[in-house]
Amino acid sequence: MKKASVLYGSSEPSKGATALYRKLGVNSDDWKSQVRVNPFTPLIYFKGDRKKSLEVASKSLDMTEDELKLYAVPFFLAD
Repeated sequence: MKKASVLYGSSEPSKGATALYRKLGVNSDDWKSQVRVNPFTPLIYFKGDRKKSLEVASKSLDMTEDELKLYAVPFFLAD
């Protein structure tokens, strides 16, 4: 199982989710903040194939992938 190397969240209420923390190294337990982060900011970790997740979700919700993308968090759509 891979360990997280990036944690996402919103640094301000008016901003979308972006990378807030990155792991310093593959075997490291230390993290470096990418921006100033407010205390108690919820963090998001995504594990999996984003494209496959969009395909499965669009089928289960009976929506096209383009319709579904309108509801997705911006970081989820980034390559």
